[in-house]
Amino acid sequence: MKQRSRMSRLSTVAMIATGVLLLGVFIAPLWVIHLKAPQYPQGLGIHIYINKIDGAAPHDLQNINGLNHYIGMAAIEPGEIPELRFMQYFAIGLSVLALAVAVLRRRWFLLTWVVVAIALSGLGLYDFYKWEYNYGHNLNPDAAIKIEGMSYQPPMFGTKQLLNFHTTAWPGVGGALAMAGVMLAVLAAGYEFLIRFRRERTSARARSGAHPRQAAIISAGFFALLAAAGCSREPKAIAFNTDACEYCDMTISNDRYGAALVTSKGRTYKFDSIECMVESQMEGEELAGASVHAHYVVTYEFKGELREASTATYLVSEGMPSPMGANITAFSNREDAEHVQHVKPGELLDWEAVQEYARNRRRE
Repeated sequence: MKQRSRMSRLSTVAMIATGVLLLGVFIAPLWVIHLKAPQYPQGLGIHIYINKIDGAAPHDLQNINGLNHYIGMAAIEPGEIPELRFMQYFAIGLSVLALAVAVLRRRWFLLTWVVVAIALSGLGLYDFYKWEYNYGHNLNPDAAIKIEGMSYQPPMFGTKQLLNFHTTAWPGVGGALAMAGVMLAVLAAGYEFLIRFRRERTSARARSGAHPRQAAIISAGFFALLAAAGCSREPKAIAFNTDACEYCDMTISNDRYGAALVTSKGRTYKFDSIECMVESQMEGEELAGASVHAHYVVTYEFKGELREASTATYLVSEGMPSPMGANITAFSNREDAEHVQHVKPGELLDWEAVQEYARNRRRE
């Protein structure tokens, strides 16, 4: 019985690797933020380590603090960030416990480690988000440069335009190593569950007279069906300047616009604008009555990337013409849409309202 509760050798090796990978946060950055603007063509960067924050190059942090002072953002003072003092102890603790899991080789210990690691990772990401939010929203009212309604929260993942700065944020090498370590542990836990599941099913089939291979084939087929169902409904990316709109047959060229719908059978239909996608489903059109799994749109901030339409905010403004003339522009968050609305007056709509607007426009 004890032998059955012990981890496999493969999972043991995985946990040793996890313990080592977690220590990578002490030699490489957890997160990297890069800023580029016309006045800084070489770019500025911030490297966030487990126990400090530093510039990507000498004087980068000083220059960023100087720029931020003019728009009312607080200076980044590593000594005033408490997380930098205690996060290193969590990392060391998780690394030591991962090695303890490998030594003791108990499945319950492995599962406990995975749950704790995921919980701490989630709390860490949430804390990072809150820090970025406060950093970008708590502005000095006496700043030299003030733009009504504007905030400067940096992105956690991906790219965001902040005034004339193109800001990009991704996990650094240390963060990637830590994520790889946690993922190895998750895979090890899944592998151990599969081993136990197969043993129990084999024993049950043997007692009932069924052949073990038959149980394995059924299990493999079941998981294959689940994998196929989970992967088939993701939208295919739009190949700009190559793909044609399913509705108007024009080449999809503007990577700040574009849309797609995925049917319940997993087929992706691509469009050069939101209005084309909506009109294609109206009565009498080719996709009228089609069983739709989800709608996706390209948002103005993230060029070329498809996001779920229901999560976006839409600005209808004559100052923001869309490819087919409905003047509909999607934004990934309402704050960005409101900021643009100050410059390009128009109406903000949600997904349901913008569909109704596009349908009414077509009927007219």
